[in-house]
Amino acid sequence: MAERRAQSPPPAAARDSRSGFGLTEMLISTTLFALALAGIAGTAAQVGAGINGAHERTRALTVAQAQLEVLLTQPYEELGDGTAESSGVSMNWTVSERDGVKEIELVFRHETPQKALTRTLTAARLER
Repeated sequence: MAERRAQSPPPAAARDSRSGFGLTEMLISTTLFALALAGIAGTAAQVGAGINGAHERTRALTVAQAQLEVLLTQPYEELGDGTAESSGVSMNWTVSERDGVKEIELVFRHETPQKALTRTLTAARLER
């Protein structure tokens, strides 16, 4: 049988240079982690702004639809052109009449720091 010798551990200087992280590796990994974290934070900010913009557009549309509903409940004879502002939404509407039908065209505008939103809603009202 072959005799096995116990190997002696490497000297302390050799062992330190081959195992674990050195200062250079630690700096590189910290830098890469910071860059990845900055990218994630930037993406999260953009997603948050997009969600907020969608919320603002929905709110503006809800305000305009509510105004259109108010107009549709007015007596036929009193229905006419006008303007209004509510919750930061500017609205103006025109009413045209043809063959006993009044058509309401409501244009609303809402401005946010990112952009302005302008849309048109239309509805018709029959003479009763």
